[in-house]
Amino acid sequence: MRVDATPTRSVAIGLPDVGAEIADPNGQVASQGTWLKHYWGALIHGLRAASALAFLAVIALHPAFVSRYMTTDGHLEEGSRRLLSVLEGTAVLSGVGLLLLAKAGRQYTNFKARIALGMAFSLASVLACTLLAEAGLRIVHAVGRPMQAQRHYFFSHDSMLGWQHRPRSLATFKNVRVSINSVGLRDDELRGAGAHRTFRILFLGDSQVFGDGVAHEDTFVEILQAELSQIEAINAGVIGYGTDQQLLYYERGGAKLNPDLTIVGINAYDLRDNISTRVRSGYQKPVFDVRASDLTLTGVPVDPGSIIDRVQRGLNGSSHLYATVARLARGSGERTRDGDGPDSTDAARPSARTVFPPAEDMSRALEVTRLILARFAVDSAQTGKRLAVMFLPYEMDLVEDQEYREQSDRLVKALREWGGRENYPVLDLRDILRAAPSRDLFLDTMHFSAAGHRIVARATREWLIASGLVPRSQTK
Repeated sequence: MRVDATPTRSVAIGLPDVGAEIADPNGQVASQGTWLKHYWGALIHGLRAASALAFLAVIALHPAFVSRYMTTDGHLEEGSRRLLSVLEGTAVLSGVGLLLLAKAGRQYTNFKARIALGMAFSLASVLACTLLAEAGLRIVHAVGRPMQAQRHYFFSHDSMLGWQHRPRSLATFKNVRVSINSVGLRDDELRGAGAHRTFRILFLGDSQVFGDGVAHEDTFVEILQAELSQIEAINAGVIGYGTDQQLLYYERGGAKLNPDLTIVGINAYDLRDNISTRVRSGYQKPVFDVRASDLTLTGVPVDPGSIIDRVQRGLNGSSHLYATVARLARGSGERTRDGDGPDSTDAARPSARTVFPPAEDMSRALEVTRLILARFAVDSAQTGKRLAVMFLPYEMDLVEDQEYREQSDRLVKALREWGGRENYPVLDLRDILRAAPSRDLFLDTMHFSAAGHRIVARATREWLIASGLVPRSQTK
């Protein structure tokens, strides 16, 4: 049998001819048309727009960033300067890169389309990895050790107070577990108004009352609670609050907790805070002016800040990945820079110059503070309750610094005079802490150690009983 070797051509009806591609005059293969080719022009315009936005971001957001991280002495912190350089350098390089991509990709080709799809796939992969990292951190946070965070994680903007604790936030802060309850306090959940213990004490203050750097059970408020079992002690300390914000908190919500006694914790830095709108962690605060011997609140509603501040706050409160990266990027830093004190880059140890207001502002600061405490006393008396004040010293209050000691003595003397006039007692803890056998009373220059909190709790307990602020029937 003879086999015909002549090649035959088979025709597949209904199938496209795979060899039907036609070379264009430049030798490039002409595409039959894809969705990417259809939108190629829009993609190039999008690259140009993104490039322009990157350059505009550097120009528009630079002032906001600088004002956000500017210290009180007019300098930009070293860590913030490096971060600003990295961010602006990245934005400029991104803008240049996007512009070059737009220029190189003006004419559509299959090769460029493959590159575009590859870049899109890479970006999608990065996004997927980011989401997986966020989910993983949330799982570890929920079932293991709470994530490490800075104080920014616990804050949210408040149009009256400037900032407040974010209810039900939980994290590891300065190596200790910090939990905020459902009403925004670093405390256990409170009992109902009709079910609370016989005598309730509300402690107001800043990070010293909050217990910066120590566990909840080691704060003097919680130790006092444990020692006086018939008393309910509530910790309403908020990092960075001045006495003015404490008054506003009390009038808006603290009084509704129905405390029998309200104790305001005062320290030296409160004088500066009470006349300042200084930005802390991206948050501004209101301030009282004295008009006709009375307080007038200004700066409300409090400005939520720049777009940078608002985005940072949103991410800090919603993204565990962002909060973790932000903490690592900022570094541990000095404790005072993450607390309540001065943030001057040359202030390794706070002094009278960096803690107290300047000489020209001291009289105004004292007058504003006097009127704030007087209003506290009136508010308490109107509900048949009492007010007391504690002077919470810094480490500088205990050393022989003549200039600092003179300023500190002036403040405590004024507190006692005001207390005698407005009928509220004042506890000065300086001599008690000076006489303490232990020298490890502070974690840094401004925040009590666990040993310091124990001494403060013991002194507070004795003072409450001796002064009759707490009924003796409640101390047994």
